[in-house]
Amino acid sequence: MVVVEPLLLGLAASGALARLPQFGVPAYLLLAARGGIAALGIVIGRRLWNGEAEARRPAMVWAFLACAMALLTIATPYFPGNRTPDGKRLAVLGAILWYGWWIIYLFRLRVPGAPARTAARTTTRP
Repeated sequence: MVVVEPLLLGLAASGALARLPQFGVPAYLLLAARGGIAALGIVIGRRLWNGEAEARRPAMVWAFLACAMALLTIATPYFPGNRTPDGKRLAVLGAILWYGWWIIYLFRLRVPGAPARTAARTTTRP
C-alpha cells in the first residue's frame, strides 16, 4: 500500500503520459482517480503500520477500489497502453491476484487493540 501502489501509479503514468492528450478527458480522469486511490492507500497503510484498530476495514475498501481501478485502466480502451491481448489477460490476472492477496491478508489481519473476532455462540434451551 505504502510503497508498491505509488510505484505502480508511477509506472502507469510514465508509460502513458505522452499519449494522454490523444485519449482525452477519460484518460486524465482515470489517472487522477488512480492518484487519489494511491494517496488513500498511503494514508490507510500508515494507519495500519501504526497499529490502529479501525484501519482494517477502510484498507479492505481501498483494496477493492484499487483493484477496480487497475482493472478499469488495464481492460478498457480509455487509458493508453501498449499491451497485446495476451498481455492484457496476464495483466488482468496479475491485478486480480495481487489485490485478492491484499483482501485476504487484510481480512485475516489481527490488529493490536482491535476486539477479537469470536465464533457465534449457540445457546441451548433446557
